[in-house]
Amino acid sequence: GKPKGVVVHHRALCTSIEEHGKAFGFHPDVRMMHFASYAFDATFTESITPLAFQGSVCIGSESDRIEDLAGFFNRFKVNWTVLTPAIARMLNPEDVPTLQTLICGGDAIGDLTPRKWSSKLRFIQVYGPTETTIVVSISDRQNKEVRPAMIGHMFTSAAWIVNPRNHDILMPVGAAGELLIEGPVLARGYLN
Repeated sequence: GKPKGVVVHHRALCTSIEEHGKAFGFHPDVRMMHFASYAFDATFTESITPLAFQGSVCIGSESDRIEDLAGFFNRFKVNWTVLTPAIARMLNPEDVPTLQTLICGGDAIGDLTPRKWSSKLRFIQVYGPTETTIVVSISDRQNKEVRPAMIGHMFTSAAWIVNPRNHDILMPVGAAGELLIEGPVLARGYLN
Protein backbone atom coordinates (compact mmCIF):
# COMPACT_ATOMS: atom_id res chain seq x y z
CA GLY A 1 0.00 0.00 0.00
CA LYS A 2 0.89 3.67 0.17
CA PRO A 3 3.58 4.37 2.80
CA LYS A 4 2.25 6.08 5.91
CA GLY A 5 3.71 7.23 9.17
CA VAL A 6 2.22 5.16 11.98
CA VAL A 7 2.80 5.85 15.68
CA VAL A 8 3.47 2.53 17.44
CA HIS A 9 3.71 2.26 21.22
CA HIS A 10 6.71 0.50 22.75
CA ARG A 11 4.19 -1.85 24.40
CA ALA A 12 2.66 -2.76 21.02
CA LEU A 13 6.05 -3.53 19.47
CA CYS A 14 7.23 -5.61 22.44
CA THR A 15 3.96 -7.57 22.47
CA SER A 16 4.23 -8.10 18.73
CA ILE A 17 7.82 -9.36 18.93
CA GLU A 18 7.02 -11.78 21.75
CA GLU A 19 3.83 -13.14 20.17
CA HIS A 20 5.33 -13.46 16.68
CA GLY A 21 8.35 -15.32 17.99
CA LYS A 22 6.16 -17.78 19.89
CA ALA A 23 3.64 -18.27 17.06
CA PHE A 24 6.32 -18.79 14.42
CA GLY A 25 8.41 -20.99 16.70
CA PHE A 26 11.62 -18.93 16.71
CA HIS A 27 14.57 -20.53 18.53
CA PRO A 28 18.36 -20.05 18.83
CA ASP A 29 19.06 -22.00 15.61
CA VAL A 30 17.03 -19.59 13.45
CA ARG A 31 19.15 -18.00 10.70
CA MET A 32 16.79 -15.33 9.34
CA MET A 33 17.52 -13.47 6.13
CA HIS A 34 16.94 -9.72 6.41
CA PHE A 35 15.32 -8.85 3.08
CA ALA A 36 12.73 -6.11 3.66
CA SER A 37 13.37 -2.41 3.31
CA TYR A 38 13.91 -0.70 6.65
CA ALA A 39 10.81 1.37 5.83
CA PHE A 40 8.65 -1.79 5.73
CA ASP A 41 7.26 -3.09 9.04
CA ALA A 42 8.33 -6.67 8.23
CA THR A 43 11.89 -5.57 8.99
CA PHE A 44 11.08 -6.04 12.71
CA THR A 45 9.99 -9.65 12.12
CA GLU A 46 13.22 -10.26 10.22
CA SER A 47 15.61 -8.55 12.61
CA ILE A 48 14.46 -7.80 16.15
CA THR A 49 12.27 -10.88 16.64
CA PRO A 50 14.94 -13.52 15.82
CA LEU A 51 17.43 -11.70 18.04
CA ALA A 52 14.91 -11.61 20.90
CA PHE A 53 14.73 -15.42 20.64
CA GLN A 54 18.55 -15.76 20.46
CA GLY A 55 18.56 -16.44 16.71
CA SER A 56 20.78 -14.92 14.02
CA VAL A 57 20.05 -12.34 11.34
CA CYS A 58 21.80 -12.65 7.97
CA ILE A 59 22.16 -9.31 6.19
CA GLY A 60 23.29 -9.32 2.58
CA SER A 61 24.24 -6.61 0.16
CA GLU A 62 21.83 -4.99 -2.27
CA SER A 63 23.32 -7.10 -5.07
CA ASP A 64 22.69 -10.27 -3.02
CA ARG A 65 19.02 -9.31 -2.78
CA ILE A 66 18.66 -8.41 -6.44
CA GLU A 67 21.12 -10.55 -8.40
CA ASP A 68 21.82 -13.72 -6.39
CA LEU A 69 19.14 -14.33 -3.79
CA ALA A 70 19.42 -18.14 -3.87
CA GLY A 71 23.21 -17.88 -3.62
CA PHE A 72 22.84 -15.65 -0.56
CA PHE A 73 20.56 -18.23 1.11
CA ASN A 74 23.13 -20.94 0.50
CA ARG A 75 26.26 -18.97 1.46
CA PHE A 76 24.75 -17.85 4.78
CA LYS A 77 22.81 -21.11 5.40
CA VAL A 78 19.58 -19.14 5.79
CA ASN A 79 16.87 -21.40 7.22
CA TRP A 80 14.09 -18.83 7.79
CA THR A 81 12.88 -15.93 5.68
CA VAL A 82 10.02 -13.47 5.26
CA LEU A 83 9.15 -12.80 1.61
CA THR A 84 6.34 -11.26 -0.37
CA PRO A 85 4.50 -13.70 -2.65
CA ALA A 86 6.05 -12.06 -5.73
CA ILE A 87 9.60 -12.75 -4.49
CA ALA A 88 8.67 -16.26 -3.30
CA ARG A 89 7.36 -17.06 -6.80
CA MET A 90 10.74 -16.10 -8.32
CA LEU A 91 12.65 -18.65 -6.19
CA ASN A 92 12.63 -22.42 -6.61
CA PRO A 93 12.55 -24.50 -3.42
CA GLU A 94 15.25 -26.79 -4.86
CA ASP A 95 17.63 -23.80 -5.16
CA VAL A 96 17.46 -23.01 -1.42
CA PRO A 97 17.92 -26.37 0.34
CA THR A 98 18.81 -24.84 3.72
CA LEU A 99 15.48 -23.00 3.92
CA GLN A 100 13.16 -24.64 6.46
CA THR A 101 10.50 -21.96 7.04
CA LEU A 102 9.05 -19.37 4.65
CA ILE A 103 6.84 -16.65 6.13
CA CYS A 104 4.90 -15.06 3.29
CA GLY A 105 2.77 -11.91 3.40
CA GLY A 106 2.49 -8.28 2.42
CA ASP A 107 0.34 -9.04 -0.62
CA ALA A 108 -2.27 -11.53 -1.83
CA ILE A 109 -0.78 -15.03 -1.68
CA GLY A 110 -2.48 -16.60 -4.68
CA ASP A 111 -2.78 -20.32 -5.23
CA LEU A 112 0.64 -21.02 -6.75
CA THR A 113 2.77 -19.94 -3.79
CA PRO A 114 1.51 -22.38 -1.09
CA ARG A 115 1.39 -25.28 -3.55
CA LYS A 116 4.95 -24.59 -4.71
CA TRP A 117 6.46 -24.36 -1.22
CA SER A 118 4.39 -26.23 1.38
CA SER A 119 5.53 -29.72 0.35
CA LYS A 120 9.19 -28.66 0.71
CA LEU A 121 9.18 -26.73 3.98
CA ARG A 122 7.01 -24.98 6.56
CA PHE A 123 5.01 -22.31 4.73
CA ILE A 124 3.41 -19.68 6.97
CA GLN A 125 0.98 -17.19 5.46
CA VAL A 126 0.64 -13.97 7.46
CA TYR A 127 -1.64 -10.97 7.31
CA GLY A 128 -1.36 -7.68 9.08
CA PRO A 129 -1.83 -4.06 8.22
CA THR A 130 0.87 -1.77 9.58
CA GLU A 131 -1.65 -0.44 12.09
CA THR A 132 -1.56 -3.83 13.87
CA THR A 133 2.22 -3.70 14.43
CA ILE A 134 3.28 -6.04 11.66
CA VAL A 135 1.29 -9.32 11.72
CA VAL A 136 -2.08 -10.03 13.30
CA SER A 137 -3.07 -13.38 11.78
CA ILE A 138 -1.28 -16.57 10.79
CA SER A 139 -2.07 -19.59 8.65
CA ASP A 140 0.44 -22.42 8.89
CA ARG A 141 -0.02 -23.90 5.42
CA GLN A 142 0.88 -27.51 6.10
CA ASN A 143 -2.77 -28.13 5.31
CA LYS A 144 -2.69 -27.68 1.54
CA GLU A 145 -6.50 -27.73 1.39
CA VAL A 146 -6.74 -24.27 2.99
CA ARG A 147 -7.88 -21.70 0.45
CA PRO A 148 -5.25 -19.03 -0.31
CA ALA A 149 -7.78 -16.26 0.39
CA MET A 150 -8.06 -17.33 4.04
CA ILE A 151 -5.93 -15.10 6.26
CA GLY A 152 -5.74 -17.59 9.12
CA HIS A 153 -6.45 -17.11 12.79
CA MET A 154 -5.77 -14.07 14.93
CA PHE A 155 -2.97 -14.56 17.43
CA THR A 156 -2.12 -11.12 18.76
CA SER A 157 -5.61 -9.63 18.95
CA ALA A 158 -9.33 -10.25 18.86
CA ALA A 159 -11.18 -9.77 15.59
CA TRP A 160 -14.71 -9.64 14.26
CA ILE A 161 -16.14 -9.67 10.76
CA VAL A 162 -18.98 -7.17 10.61
CA ASN A 163 -21.40 -5.74 8.11
CA PRO A 164 -19.52 -2.85 6.42
CA ARG A 165 -22.65 -0.67 6.55
CA ASN A 166 -23.40 -1.41 10.21
CA HIS A 167 -20.55 -2.39 12.55
CA ASP A 168 -23.05 -3.60 15.15
CA ILE A 169 -24.02 -6.55 12.93
CA LEU A 170 -21.70 -9.57 12.97
CA MET A 171 -21.42 -11.50 9.71
CA PRO A 172 -21.97 -15.27 9.62
CA VAL A 173 -18.90 -17.52 9.70
CA GLY A 174 -17.30 -17.60 6.25
CA ALA A 175 -19.12 -14.50 4.98
CA ALA A 176 -17.34 -11.47 3.55
CA GLY A 177 -17.41 -8.28 5.58
CA GLU A 178 -15.22 -5.70 7.23
CA LEU A 179 -12.49 -6.86 9.61
CA LEU A 180 -12.39 -5.12 13.01
CA ILE A 181 -9.33 -5.72 15.19
CA GLU A 182 -8.81 -4.99 18.89
CA GLY A 183 -5.81 -5.66 21.09
CA PRO A 184 -2.47 -4.59 22.54
CA VAL A 185 -0.68 -4.43 19.17
CA LEU A 186 -2.78 -1.65 17.64
CA ALA A 187 -0.90 1.47 16.62
CA ARG A 188 -1.72 4.74 18.32
CA GLY A 189 -2.48 6.63 15.12
CA TYR A 190 -0.94 8.32 12.09
CA LEU A 191 1.65 11.06 11.85
CA ASN A 192 -0.15 12.77 8.97
